[in-house]
Amino acid sequence: GGGEIYYDNEFDEILVYSGELERGLNVTRTIGDKDFKPLVTAFPEISDGYLDDNCGYIIIASDGLWGKVSNEEAGRVLLEYGTKQGVKNLANLANARGSFDNVTVLAIDIKECIDSMKRAYPEK
Repeated sequence: GGGEIYYDNEFDEILVYSGELERGLNVTRTIGDKDFKPLVTAFPEISDGYLDDNCGYIIIASDGLWGKVSNEEAGRVLLEYGTKQGVKNLANLANARGSFDNVTVLAIDIKECIDSMKRAYPEK
């Protein structure tokens, strides 16, 4: 049993080490890693609200992105470059900033989704 959580200055991230394992785990990875339970529990960032024409994007991404790019910056990149080029730019930005983890980025353009629904169901 036992373990510790510490900040790694070299890689600019928080890691979890179990007393029984010789490998570290980035804190955001602990959601699905049974070797580190019950040392670490996870509470995802969740928000709720209504979607309308003023909404921008929903961004779903791995910790490889979020460890190097803030929510606000990710939103600005998508607004500037659009969905397709924006997700590529975000992945490249995280890698350029030294992300040592996998970088996966998915963005959903809410306005485009709403517009598509209005075209498909004009009476609603």
